[in-house]
Amino acid sequence: MKQQVRRSKLQWEKIIRQQAKSGLSAKRFCDRESIRVSNFYRWRRRLSDGPSPSENTDESPVFIDMGPVGRLGKEGDGNKAEAKFSSARFFEVVLDLGDGVTLTLRRS
Repeated sequence: MKQQVRRSKLQWEKIIRQQAKSGLSAKRFCDRESIRVSNFYRWRRRLSDGPSPSENTDESPVFIDMGPVGRLGKEGDGNKAEAKFSSARFFEVVLDLGDGVTLTLRRS
């Protein structure tokens, strides 16, 4: 049984560039280099998508402020802080998580 080789992101970037320059199909190149073609495709897709949130380059957290949602209630229900946002009765947030997965949050 072959020992599995772990490669870094930089190593995969180099391998993907080498395949592109080789003129070989991904399958042929991977066969020649003894690389699993499924790993090659996964890394090529991962690197072409750009940095993921965990690979944030400016080291600040990835956060999108959607603003206050408020609570369902009537205007002037006695709590001025919450009444200010009570007009937000409807909202919908759709997050595209990649690979055909979406997360939808909806209040109607």
